[in-house]
Amino acid sequence: MSNESMFRANRIRLGFGLTSVAGGHLHTPVLGQPTDPAALTDPDFESRRQAIAAQVITLATAAAAPAAPATPPPATESPRVALESLPGTVLN
Repeated sequence: MSNESMFRANRIRLGFGLTSVAGGHLHTPVLGQPTDPAALTDPDFESRRQAIAAQVITLATAAAAPAAPATPPPATESPRVALESLPGTVLN
């Protein structure tokens, strides 16, 4: 469903010729349920919710920032080091 929404929104964006407007979407992890099934929330649930919200804000802020000019990595760098040097890239 989310991919379909993104594809439709992207098609409309391109149909209007708005190629300079960034587009995309984020998949967020499932929050899960509070430990007590009768509770609406609990500290663990709120912690997960806040962590997801912080990641979304970080990603959206990075996406909205002006793009830095691309500079090729030195030939001596490993592919992992080259990837990790890209803004917003986190490898685990």
